[in-house]
Amino acid sequence: IAVTLCNILALRPRKQEFKQADQHSRVMSTNHPELHKTLQNFARLCGMKRAPEMYVMPADRCYIFSIPAKGGTIVASRALVAKLRPEELQAVMAHEVGHILCRHIRTELALIYIRSSNPVWKFILLPVYLMDVLMRGWMDVIDYSADRCAMLLMGGSTKVVNAAIVKLALAIVTEADISMEELDEFLSAPSDAETEH
Repeated sequence: IAVTLCNILALRPRKQEFKQADQHSRVMSTNHPELHKTLQNFARLCGMKRAPEMYVMPADRCYIFSIPAKGGTIVASRALVAKLRPEELQAVMAHEVGHILCRHIRTELALIYIRSSNPVWKFILLPVYLMDVLMRGWMDVIDYSADRCAMLLMGGSTKVVNAAIVKLALAIVTEADISMEELDEFLSAPSDAETEH
């Protein structure tokens, strides 16, 4: 019950965003054919009954995340879609499909919400707060699991998945000391995986 309540509270501000979003935000075969095809392909490879829904929101800041709506929905910003190459965007989408497939998103959303909530909510939602305290390493483990899923869905292409993860981090952290072009140059240069780890 506490996890469900956290999910409701965490998604409440987003509901207005979805209501204001136009029909073009929802990924369909008519407006985002490549993204729609990618989702369908990932669902088929994972044995999912239906592909997750996806929304590309008109936002200037870069983000991508999953919410538990309709069994799992991916939400990304147009800014992020514009910054990543198509294969890198697919890798990031595959990561989110991994979270949906492994059913991480309800618990993850609750833990993220409780970390940023005020002490009153932490007391009211004590079971979730205790989960957060006792499951500190769990968030890292689920990200590793989702990365592994992305690796498998991308056909084992470590270079694309690694580039996507690093570029996503750079796109989100705007005050980084490196530009996307410099990162592209570094990632495209031949290197030894052991020394560049």
